[in-house]
Amino acid sequence: MIAFPATALPQPAAAGLAGYQAQVLTPAIYADQVDAGKALFKAHNTKTNAVFKVVRNTLHQLGGPTRRCAYCEDSMADEVEHIAPKDLYPDQVFIWENYVYACGPCNGGHKKANWKIFPAAGGAAIDVTRKPRAPVTPPQVGTPLFINPRRENPFDFLQLDLVGGTAFFAPRPNLNSTDADRAKYTRDLLGLNSRAGLPEGRRHAYVHLKSALVNYDQAKSAGVPATAQEQIQRVDAITAARHRTVWLEIIRQRQKLGLDAVFTRCPEALDW
Repeated sequence: MIAFPATALPQPAAAGLAGYQAQVLTPAIYADQVDAGKALFKAHNTKTNAVFKVVRNTLHQLGGPTRRCAYCEDSMADEVEHIAPKDLYPDQVFIWENYVYACGPCNGGHKKANWKIFPAAGGAAIDVTRKPRAPVTPPQVGTPLFINPRRENPFDFLQLDLVGGTAFFAPRPNLNSTDADRAKYTRDLLGLNSRAGLPEGRRHAYVHLKSALVNYDQAKSAGVPATAQEQIQRVDAITAARHRTVWLEIIRQRQKLGLDAVFTRCPEALDW
């Protein structure tokens, strides 16, 4: 998962979203707000809508140069995704901080409107996903299990197995039980380890990124002058690659991966 830095939406677009949100909450009844939210989002979330042109462009910039999905980091991001599902939270339908850019398989195929919370009253996590034909009533109040990449850094919760070679996500060591449950729930809901192609893609990304780093180190150590364009291409081979988290894990696990000396010679790579 990609962490999205806190960034304000340009004011005209922010005002547009606020106007749409006010329309959602015009009905007094919750079920009517849910219906209004779905209908209005479908009507306004189009390629020609001026507000959502800005929303999409800004989300694209926040997600990095390759426009990868915020969740799987593999597929092309092409859908405005609600972190807190609009089916459950009509008050979040047009809230900028509730959006990320995601791919269809993550948004509509895995996450959908699934949602678990830790109840405010305490106790074990509960599933508040609304079942088909169930009464449209507000969900129980609580803290979401799903890691919110607009407010939290998934990198603080999840770690990739690069040393073992599986490229599977697991909860980071030494997390408390609550955060470990959140890491597992988010990983499993999105199918980050179980979906065909994702672990393989991360393994390929590791090989590519390690090779690009070693090539950069060798060129630098050899003292071979590089043109500005060649230098940009060497850096872009890393910064513009898929699976951004793999690169961050290479940095985090550099000692275990036997790359500590490379980063010592190329400390600038720590900031890529």
